Amino acid sequence: ELENIDEETTMYREVGGLLVRTDYEAASENLQEKVESLELRVENLDRQENRVREKFESLQEELQDMLGGAGGAGGMPGGPGPGPGAGD
Repeated sequence: ELENIDEETTMYREVGGLLVRTDYEAASENLQEKVESLELRVENLDRQENRVREKFESLQEELQDMLGGAGGAGGMPGGPGPGPGAGD
């Protein structure tokens, strides 16, 4: 949107609850800084998401190993195999 505005147009930016007069160059620099900051934030969040996903997959494998080595069929309460009252 900023590209469509004449550089001589009076502009305002919000600072807290106030509107402060600014020029085109300052507004453009401010927006560019915000874009760069947000791009860094996205990169950081992507890395964080990957770390969490890897940790989740690792824990999921560990849990599967634990469940698989718990005695197989009927080894876990509520698992497959004869339940309460079987053979009554």
